[in-house]
Amino acid sequence: MYQNSKTIHEKASFFSYDARLGKIGAGIGAIMEYQRIGNGLLSNYALKVIYNSQHWIGFKTRISMAIQPGLEHKTFDRSHIRFSDVEKPFTSFNPVYYDSLPFRGESYPSYKSYFTLGAGLVLTNPVYQIGLSFQNINQPNWAISRDTRQIKPIQYTLHGKLRLMQLSKDQVSGENNRIDLQTLYTVQNGGKIFIGGLLARYYAFIGGLSYSYKDVYGFKGQSAICQLGFLTGSLHLLYGAEVLKANSSGQVSVQHSFSIILNTFKMTNTFTPNF
Repeated sequence: MYQNSKTIHEKASFFSYDARLGKIGAGIGAIMEYQRIGNGLLSNYALKVIYNSQHWIGFKTRISMAIQPGLEHKTFDRSHIRFSDVEKPFTSFNPVYYDSLPFRGESYPSYKSYFTLGAGLVLTNPVYQIGLSFQNINQPNWAISRDTRQIKPIQYTLHGKLRLMQLSKDQVSGENNRIDLQTLYTVQNGGKIFIGGLLARYYAFIGGLSYSYKDVYGFKGQSAICQLGFLTGSLHLLYGAEVLKANSSGQVSVQHSFSIILNTFKMTNTFTPNF
């Protein structure tokens, strides 16, 4: 899967691939991520691998367990520092990064590499899906400054899906036309994000509408998320738009994303949420 998204202060790209390991009920995969934040002030690169094991525990019900070790590398370009970055970091980029960056002091290096570890669990059957995942379990030191130790906080994510209505079956793909309720709740270092909404599939088309509430590092806001997609054979094309409104200032911003998914097999069920 390839995904690209862009906001005023951030640009991100995401690529993933996964495959099954024969008939042993397991899968492997890899994820590559890139983020450019604060007009080039900060760049993040990540390479992660996934091992997924699935086990049937009842009639049409299975449990999937995954582990995700990875390597992350971030660079800090002082030439892009602005007054707002130092004095008002919340206006420039996601402030979860702020404490790990050396805004003052020219003797510090401009990059940092560190290992991360994630894990997750998903319970799936034809009617519902519920999952729990953890990122940064090892809590690495991601401070660029040599004389500073700043722990990257653990991120906890709970997500679920419930089939509300099943329509006719698509004879070409074998998938059921349906309407699902999807939810996601994630917490990291006191910041919280909730997303809930509906996602519908009707033959070759996918459409969804969700509500999101964010309370992250001094920022509070609400947003509406729209998803549109087209499925043709093994190729899936998805577009998403999020309209975010800040509670304090009333400022409105828009984030766009575009995804390309190529299914050469029936994908294994990793712990990565669908949102």
